[in-house]
Amino acid sequence: MLFNDIHFTLFFLPVLLMFYICNRNKRVWLKNVFLLAASYVFYALLEPRFVFLLLYITLINYGCIRLLDRGKNRKAIITIGIVLSLLPLAFFKYTNFLLNDVLDIEGHILGEIALPIGISFFTFQALSYTIDIYRRKETLMPSALDFTLYVCFFPTILSGPIERARTLMPQIKTLQRWNAVGVLNGFQLLVWGLFQKIVVADRIATYVGTVYAHPEMYGTTTILFAMGLYSIQIYCDFAGYSNMAIGVGRMLGFDIRKNFDFPYFSTSIRNFWKRWHISLTSWLTEYVYFSLGGNRVKEWRWMMNVLIVFLVSGLWHGAAWTFIIWGFIHGVYQIAEYYTLKRREFKNTTTNAMLGLLLFVVTSVAWVFFRADNLAHATAILQALTNGGVPFFTYFSTQFVLMLFALACFVIAEITMYKRVLKITERTDNSFSWINLSFMVLTLLMVSLLGESGAKFVYFQF
Repeated sequence: MLFNDIHFTLFFLPVLLMFYICNRNKRVWLKNVFLLAASYVFYALLEPRFVFLLLYITLINYGCIRLLDRGKNRKAIITIGIVLSLLPLAFFKYTNFLLNDVLDIEGHILGEIALPIGISFFTFQALSYTIDIYRRKETLMPSALDFTLYVCFFPTILSGPIERARTLMPQIKTLQRWNAVGVLNGFQLLVWGLFQKIVVADRIATYVGTVYAHPEMYGTTTILFAMGLYSIQIYCDFAGYSNMAIGVGRMLGFDIRKNFDFPYFSTSIRNFWKRWHISLTSWLTEYVYFSLGGNRVKEWRWMMNVLIVFLVSGLWHGAAWTFIIWGFIHGVYQIAEYYTLKRREFKNTTTNAMLGLLLFVVTSVAWVFFRADNLAHATAILQALTNGGVPFFTYFSTQFVLMLFALACFVIAEITMYKRVLKITERTDNSFSWINLSFMVLTLLMVSLLGESGAKFVYFQF
């Protein structure tokens, strides 16, 4: 039951109605009890085997928070809490990688270990509250009910955005501001996310998958085109999920933080990472980069801090050498950019356009490792750039034309939103113009006619 599944509609409509009734009852505990039950049902319908894991992470972190509040042995408590929280993540996510890829032990007794959906997201979300309590950045002590809901809030539990207590907990502890305009704005964002996912990302995935399956069969232009398309696919897939999650939350009256802010309109790697997967980037910055000393250290140490953060980011995304290399490449990009551009900002439109194009090219190269099945596959894709040969437009089909059409519509819509002609990502409870209504209807029509359903979200594997 995913956001792009018709079954989610059958789940969400009754939840929305009942939540509205509970919220109108003006008892905060009642609406939280109902939302908690709905969240556990939502997760159990997807991963019934791993509900115990969600409970475990919740209990460990809530126990740590209560112990930290007593003020004794705080360092030992936070250390034990972090270790116990990360143990399931380490086991489920990295055991296969350690045994198969690092130690080269084939056919081990554990077999193939399934990765619970959302484990990276709800673990990091729970830990952020615990660490904030330890650092005394958060003083609000939650009840067991409120903290449990904070960890398992169903719009964000599967793939984020990773919320902080300082933004989500105050909304949990109060009644929601619910009105028809807010619901319309949320539905508009949900529809736009569906368009990004099932019209753009899933159509591109078919083309990229075909080319990447046998890169040696295709010419240089085709490989370049597929590399560029995957950059858009991964963006539309994950930003689409994030927009759907934010939209669902908005229909319930919750303000969930923005996770993407037009990253491909950036002109630097530094700016790109301020706009891409914002909730994870800020989490790693706050809890890893700053903990290592940030930039308040010697230059060589700062470079190590940057590389460590991006290596952690790579490992967080997946247990494979390809993800580690992807993270390392972005760390090198960040350091190289610092020494070449020195954080300079250019006002010349042509210069910014060239820098934007360069950014898209270098990120597309890095995405090859993110998409590849293994290092040999990534190498084969990059080697295929020397193939020469037939350009991509000879591979003509109806599906190819529909993909290009969907891509063109997406680019036009993105530019319109980036220029703020159309506002759908900002919270606008007091207005819903005819532009918004026309956009929502047109997008919903395209989703109905051009959507390809059934594909999982890429970030569910993380």
